[in-house]
Amino acid sequence: MRIAIDGSSIGQDPSGARTRFVQLLRAYASLDAHHDVVVFAPPRAELEAEFAGRSIECVRVRPAPPPWRRALRPRGYWDQRLRAVRADVFQAETLPVPRTSVCPLTLTLHDLRDLEPGSPWSRRLFAHVALAKQLRRVARVVAVSEFTARQVRERLGVAAERVTVVQNAPDADLRRVTDAGELQRVRERWGLPSRFVLALGHLEQRKGLDRLVIAMGELHVRDGMHQVGLVLAGHDREGIGPRLETAAHAFGVRLVRTGGVTDAERSSLLSLASVLAIPSRVEGFGIVPLEAMKVGVPVVYARESALPETIGDAGVGVDADDATEFADALARVLQDDALRADLIERGDRRVAGASWQESARELHRVWSEVGAS
Repeated sequence: MRIAIDGSSIGQDPSGARTRFVQLLRAYASLDAHHDVVVFAPPRAELEAEFAGRSIECVRVRPAPPPWRRALRPRGYWDQRLRAVRADVFQAETLPVPRTSVCPLTLTLHDLRDLEPGSPWSRRLFAHVALAKQLRRVARVVAVSEFTARQVRERLGVAAERVTVVQNAPDADLRRVTDAGELQRVRERWGLPSRFVLALGHLEQRKGLDRLVIAMGELHVRDGMHQVGLVLAGHDREGIGPRLETAAHAFGVRLVRTGGVTDAERSSLLSLASVLAIPSRVEGFGIVPLEAMKVGVPVVYARESALPETIGDAGVGVDADDATEFADALARVLQDDALRADLIERGDRRVAGASWQESARELHRVWSEVGAS
C-alpha cells in the first residue's frame, strides 16, 4: 500500500506541526512493518534532508497557498498528483480538506481554534459554515489528543468510529544542553536575564501573552521578584510584539523577544529557563511542555484546553483568564525548591511514557484500515 502525504503546508521554521510531521514519519519509517510513504514536499521546508536515509520518497510541490486559494483548487489538482504516485491513501495535514476522487482521505487535526473567538473572521466563518460538511469527505480524522477528538465528535458531529487519536511526543533528538560555552553564547546573543520565564512559540493573540505580561507585572510589584525576566521566543506572526513590550515596560518587567529560533537555540533556551509558561486557552496538544519536561524545566499552564491531558500532574495548571492565579503559580515554582524538584521528577516520568514509535504504530493501523475499506 502507498500512502501519499501532503507536506506542502510544512514550513522550515520550528513549530509543533513540523515537529510532529518529521518525528512521526521518521518513527513510521523505522517500523518493522510499514507502508510505502510519499511526501509532497515544498523545497524550502527541506524535508528531503529530514528524511534522508529513510524509506520515504519526497516529491517536490509548491508551498501551500493561503487557505482560501486552497479551497478553490479544482479536484484535478490533487487527482493528477495522486495518480502519478499511485496513492492508495491520501493523508492531509491542514484545512481546508483537499478534494480528490482517487483514493480515501485521512486528515490530521491539531485543534479547532478556528471555531474560537479571536481567530481571523474569515477562518471563523469558514469553520462555522463549512467545516462539518468538509469533514464528511474524510474517511478518518486523526486527532492529536483526546481533547481534540472529543471536540470533533461533539461540536462537529463526526461519528466516533471516524476519529482516531494519534498523540504527539517530544522531539526524539532533544537533550538538555550542558555545554557552558553554548549556553553563554545564547545568553549573550539576546542579553538574557539570569532567571527568566520562557514562553516558546509564535506570538499570536490566542496565546494569552497579554495575561502573562500582567502576571509577570504582579511578580515584580507584589512579590518583589525584579530579577526574573520574561523571554518570548517565536515569530511575531500578528504584530503584537510592540504592544507586549509597552505593557511590560509599564510594569517594569524586563522583556526579551528573540524572534524565530533554530532547534539548537530552542534547546538552549529551554535549558536556561527557570519556568516554561503556557497561558494559551486554545491548545490541541502541546509538544513544547513535553520538551520542557524532557530537559527538566517546570511548567505553569492554562488548564482550559488539551494541556491537562498532555501534562497531567507534572505541571501547575491555572485559570487562563486569571493573571493573579498565574502570578501565584509562577511565584511558587520560582521560590519553592521542593515543589520544583517534585515537578521535574513528575515531568520526567510523564515524558517517559510518550513515544513516537507507539504513535507511528497507531497511524499504521489507521492507514491499513482506511486503505482496505
